Amino acid sequence: MRKNFLLLLVVVVLIVSLLAFVACDKANDSDNSGVSGEETSKDNNGENVGEGGTGSGEETETKFEILADGKYDGVNVKGGRVISYSGSAADLTIPTGVTSIGDMAFYGNSTLTSVVIPKGVKAIEARAFLSCPNLTSVVILDGVESIGQNAFSDCAELVSVTIPDSVVALDTAFSDCEKLSYTEYENGKYLGNHLIDAIDSSATSFTVKAGTITVAGSAFDYFSELTTVSLPDGLKGIGVCAFEDCEKLESIALPSTVKFIGQNAFERCSALISVNIPDGVEAIGRDTFNGCTSLQSITIPDSVVSIGRDAFNSCSNLMNVVIPISVKTIGEYAFIGCDNLTIYAEATEKPSGWDVNWNYSGCPVNWGYTD
Repeated sequence: MRKNFLLLLVVVVLIVSLLAFVACDKANDSDNSGVSGEETSKDNNGENVGEGGTGSGEETETKFEILADGKYDGVNVKGGRVISYSGSAADLTIPTGVTSIGDMAFYGNSTLTSVVIPKGVKAIEARAFLSCPNLTSVVILDGVESIGQNAFSDCAELVSVTIPDSVVALDTAFSDCEKLSYTEYENGKYLGNHLIDAIDSSATSFTVKAGTITVAGSAFDYFSELTTVSLPDGLKGIGVCAFEDCEKLESIALPSTVKFIGQNAFERCSALISVNIPDGVEAIGRDTFNGCTSLQSITIPDSVVSIGRDAFNSCSNLMNVVIPISVKTIGEYAFIGCDNLTIYAEATEKPSGWDVNWNYSGCPVNWGYTD
């Protein structure tokens, strides 16, 4: 009797399983009707979308992959960074998959006449193409964010450079490129939407052209008569030493769109009274306000995570500063010589990333400050 019962139970289980399989197979046939070997899905409007599609006829962006270490037609790549070039091509396109062009990677190369830097590259480092005597044309595609000091300096035959609007940190990159063609507008020399240099160092005022993305490194350095500067909405970057030694500059309104301020940007602007740093700026670099002896107030937003060495050195009239909880690192001597300063720190105690000599002058600190 027990054996008959077990046999019956097994038969019932098999029948139930068979019925479930048939139902599932019919459902799959219904879902795939009208499809011949290709997977489809539907967008929110019920339209068929091919694999990787959007239903709007637009292609999706290809996933970026960093190039493996090795040599590619003479371009030596390590960790996604071009470190040297030994190829023979005069017209060179940097391989896709590169993320940066390294310091002195093409230094002194006499073969190159033109270079295309593709999407995916984020940084062109200092001196990357320094002293390439036959380089005439450089095209930088959208995506590059920074161009370092002397990246293309002393390229005597360089005539044309295309700089995309993605660049926010532009250093003094084109010194001694005597043949380089600029667009001049109201006392300024521009490459695309980037102010490379102001022309008249005796100017007392300057209006940067609408649509400008960056003020390049050293664009106004040693403009000793400059008292006012008007910066346009949409400006994203102020380069290293951009306003260094503008000793009569009293005020400057930084647009809310600014994301980058280079080190030494306002060093020894001894007449500068106040600065509001826009929300979105992440770093106040080394010596940014060093020697701003008239500076009385500074606003540091919650976006700032680091304050560099000597950033506020000798700001002897600075009365108070609030350091937000977001600031994780402060370099040594950041507030040295700030004789009248009281510091209000939102942190309840010194974070580990603040240098032991961050407050070398012993300015009073109120920890755990809340507004």
